[in-house]
Amino acid sequence: MNLFLINHNPSYQTSYQPGFYAELARQSRILVVYQQKWGDRAPEYESPQKIADNFWIVYRRPFAPYRLMLFSERLAQWDRTLFDRQMKRYCQLLGWSPDIVEFTHPIYREHYHCKTGTKKVFWLIDHYSEVPGNKPVQVGYLAANEKESARNADLVIATARELVNRFGQYAKQIRFLPNSADRNHFQPRWLRDAPVPERIKKIPRPIFGYAGNINAISDWKSLRLLAQSRPNYSFVLFGSMDGPREFYASGDFAQAMLLPNIHYMGKVPNEELAAMYTHFDVGLVLDAINEFSLTRNQNKIYQYLLAGLPVTGPFAQPDYESFSSLLHLFRDPRDWPELCDAALQTNDEAHARIRRAYAEQIDMEQIIRFRISLYEALLTNRPLPEFEYPFLDSVSG
Repeated sequence: MNLFLINHNPSYQTSYQPGFYAELARQSRILVVYQQKWGDRAPEYESPQKIADNFWIVYRRPFAPYRLMLFSERLAQWDRTLFDRQMKRYCQLLGWSPDIVEFTHPIYREHYHCKTGTKKVFWLIDHYSEVPGNKPVQVGYLAANEKESARNADLVIATARELVNRFGQYAKQIRFLPNSADRNHFQPRWLRDAPVPERIKKIPRPIFGYAGNINAISDWKSLRLLAQSRPNYSFVLFGSMDGPREFYASGDFAQAMLLPNIHYMGKVPNEELAAMYTHFDVGLVLDAINEFSLTRNQNKIYQYLLAGLPVTGPFAQPDYESFSSLLHLFRDPRDWPELCDAALQTNDEAHARIRRAYAEQIDMEQIIRFRISLYEALLTNRPLPEFEYPFLDSVSG
């Protein structure tokens, strides 16, 4: 099977989902076409570069800035023309053409006019038009492009069931497929004896750890109130600050950062995360309970479970209902302190074994196998399988 993955960020290998492409390349030949930002000074590969067996990557710059192409059909058309020429050249250099072209951003809804028999897949990772902070005019264009992307694709893969509900009316075919985590990275045996990282060595335990972007998506008010109610607990945050500057200067986030038991440690390389998790007592999720969070399915949940950690935070994503008894998630923030206490009571090897056993059934290898089964069914015009989370009964004892 030959795959062209358009705008799949190649840094997924080391930041988002380690091993994603390596696992997919075991059963496919893959070219990742990474769309750089217009004006980016990073090197642009004019021909595919082989990274590993069955895995190539190429960087290209668009004809114009993304936002201009959102608003100008003419600019988008010029970029599509250029894009088609480049893709044909990639095929010539590789000596093979794609069976499936998969997009991950709605701006590329019409890019690359596939040869006969090639299928288009739209991987709906995020509900782009509802990402907090977008300007109203941008939201309108993104919303229209999302719907058009769903209509033009032969298959939409959605990472949240709520996205299936919202886009099912536009899609020819749509399937839910959740995020996952790489067992080889987040459950390595050797980390059991890993030394305490210097960054957290002096922080008092118990440590409630969070790894993820630091922005307006999270419920900072609830975290602030929690930290005030449990001054003997340490809350350690790792990640990039990727929101507007004014967000960090005032409000609940700024007040939370003033508390002595909340520690922001900056960004940590993904390869160090698993060692950090080894020395967390509980894993934190922080998404606020709102309409946008309904459309998300975070891979950090699966990372924490593979590491054996108790998990606590807002019950913002309904997809976790199937295994919610393994989690300590609140629907009312007033319940959070007691849920944190309960999570600590399960920070032992017996409970960790159950969490790991469940997560192993939906780790990256399993999810990619299911993804391949979707591709195969799509190419052969067979009915597409439906994903279901495994039953908890298999690990309860």
